[in-house]
Amino acid sequence: MDFYEQLVHLYLTAIEKCAVIPQVEILLSTGGESWTAYPNFLAIDFNNQVIQIVEVSKGPDAAARLGPQLKQEHRRNVEAYIETFAHGRLNFAIVWRFVVRQKDIRSLESQPDFVAFTESGGVATAESLEDVFDTLKNMMP
Repeated sequence: MDFYEQLVHLYLTAIEKCAVIPQVEILLSTGGESWTAYPNFLAIDFNNQVIQIVEVSKGPDAAARLGPQLKQEHRRNVEAYIETFAHGRLNFAIVWRFVVRQKDIRSLESQPDFVAFTESGGVATAESLEDVFDTLKNMMP
């Protein structure tokens, strides 16, 4: 976990009061075939009854790298794993959350997979690392 991911982890736990599982390891597809994904965080928001799949990227390729994660096959495999993980104990909505540089938000939100997912009723948000850092800075004693 890099420094930026650590700060987002702190934000999710200290500010948003989520239970957070870092570096979730998903090794099988829904068909039981070898397939891998490692979402940065699984954040469980008990107050709002939401499970967030959180991806953090500071790199210049954030939109190109993160947008395809909303392709149907990728989403289906990740969300099926989460539903199995929750195993009927948590009947929470699953949402996708991307934390990227401010300058990359518009590019990410215009990625074809992001657009198709949100237009079909899926919930995905993009927010800036800078806003997360400012919130943390303002909350520190």
